[in-house]
This record gives sequence, C-alpha cells and structure tokens, in this order.
Amino acid sequence: SAKKTVLNLSGGGTSFKLENTTDSLFDASVVKRKGEFSLAKTTTDSTNTLTFKMNSSRSNSKNKWSFNAGTSKVNVRLNTQPMWEMNLKLGAGDLNFDLTKYKIRTLNFDGGAADLKIKVGQLLPITDLKIKTGVSNVEISVPKASGCRIKTHTGLASKDFKGFVKKDDGYYETPNFNTSKNKIFINLDGGLASFEVDTY
Repeated sequence: SAKKTVLNLSGGGTSFKLENTTDSLFDASVVKRKGEFSLAKTTTDSTNTLTFKMNSSRSNSKNKWSFNAGTSKVNVRLNTQPMWEMNLKLGAGDLNFDLTKYKIRTLNFDGGAADLKIKVGQLLPITDLKIKTGVSNVEISVPKASGCRIKTHTGLASKDFKGFVKKDDGYYETPNFNTSKNKIFINLDGGLASFEVDTY
C-alpha cells in the first residue's frame, strides 16, 4: 500500500545495490559466502516496518523468512508507492542505491569502512539525509531543480561539493535553495571519510 514504510537494513562485508522496482513491497536476491539474512515485517494502521539483516543463526517464524546463498552481494528492489524512511547500517562493504524513483523522506546511514553511493530524486517536498561514517568514500547525487543544504561535522575528511556555495554559518547551499519547491537537507559526520555531493 501507499502507507509509510520504514526499512531497517544492515550487514557486514556485503555489497548492497538497488536499481529496479518491484510490485512487492520489498524484494532481495542474496548471494553471499556464509551466514544468512532474515526479513521481518510488522504492520500498523499507518506504517509498515521491514527489517532485513545479516544473522548468525536461522530463525523461522510467522512473518519471518531466512535466505541462504554464496557470495557477499545483495540486489534490492523496492515498491515505488510508499513514503520511505531508511535506516541503513553497514560495518564494511559498499552500498549503491539509485533512489530517484522512490519517495524518500529520511535516509540515515551509519557505516564503518564502507563506501556509499546514493542518488535521490525529487518526489517529496523535503528529504533528509544523515550520513555518519568512518573511513569511507561517500558520493551523493541530488537533482539540480531541488534546493540542497549541507551541514558537516568532519575531522580530516575531504569535501567536494560541486555547485554549492559556502555560507557564513558554515553551511553549503545550492544557489536555488531559498526559491526551490523541493528541498534536500544533508548532514555529514565523518572522520577520515571522503565526501562528494554533486547535482544532476
């Protein structure tokens, strides 16, 4: 349904990729070396909550399924109807999500030595991205038509924000931030990370 959906996704030593849509709420093809992933779903009147994570032991019960496979790669597909809130946690590995077809209200990423590449669309008036990472490469693409503001809390991180203007208060903004109908807010927190934000 079109109700709000929360996706909690986590794994270690795994490559996650999202490119295609699905008529189901959530679909994943898992190929990995060892261990397994589990998917749990809970539903209330207003919200679906999906938890997809790597487990150390098998657990099968109502509304819970296990997936077995052989290399560390997961291809994810999502439904385009809901408004999505994403909580993504990755110890090591990489995550590549093309989210241009989805209504993304919030995306929280917490990563260690993980590489992140995401591309967001402009299907909602406000989108919040909160990225916290250690030794990582982070690449974010946002639409030129959307206004975007970046706030950083970084140590020795390198920053490359193409098309953004640094403001006196320390924020970075696109020139059209105040006039754009849709706005994207990005909060970056990292140590030795490399952050790159670009427009398309």
